[in-house]
Amino acid sequence: MHVLDICQYLTILYGVQIFKSNAEASLTTEGSSPRVYHEIKKICKEHGIIHDVIGGAPEHKMKVAYNKNDYIDFGTFLTVDQIKEKPTLIEWPCSSNLLYTLMLISPDYPTRENPKEKEWQYWLVTNIRGGDLKFSQTLTEYSPPTEIHGKEPHRMIFFAFQQRTTQEVNFTEPYLKKEAPSKERTYFEAREFADKYNFPELIAMNFFLMKPTNST
Repeated sequence: MHVLDICQYLTILYGVQIFKSNAEASLTTEGSSPRVYHEIKKICKEHGIIHDVIGGAPEHKMKVAYNKNDYIDFGTFLTVDQIKEKPTLIEWPCSSNLLYTLMLISPDYPTRENPKEKEWQYWLVTNIRGGDLKFSQTLTEYSPPTEIHGKEPHRMIFFAFQQRTTQEVNFTEPYLKKEAPSKERTYFEAREFADKYNFPELIAMNFFLMKPTNST
């Protein structure tokens, strides 16, 4: 596993300010619980994320909160109303001189039982300098689901990948606005995207679950 030169967390608060804290402090803040590698791997296997989406677990937990207080922790249930806006807090272990890619995807579209259009990309931000989303390139604007189909909960997964070099990558994917036709968000594959651009490491992740809002 690549050892980060600077192992610090960057807390990203949209429209407010950016705070920096060390790893120990971050793991003891409200709404966050420590997760070590073997725990992350175990949870990912239990939820089928290892196999359905990625080949192995990352070493670190990504800290994510919606609406300032709605923290997620590897399987927390959230509602459609809770995720209408972007997370108010995102942090993962990062180095100030490196670039990262952040994504929010689901392998359960249109349903967990029949995910024929997986993976669905809800958000894709690249060339994030030092983990600061103010210095980044958005490829897919944040557009959360308004309803959840099927009988089983949908897995909504955040990934943070370290990019290959300190130079910005020239991504060839089209820019997708929030209002883009839904078909343009389908058939995304996180693993293939990472391989295409030679990302050396999946740094961190977290995920939440969403219960079906109707039956199909």
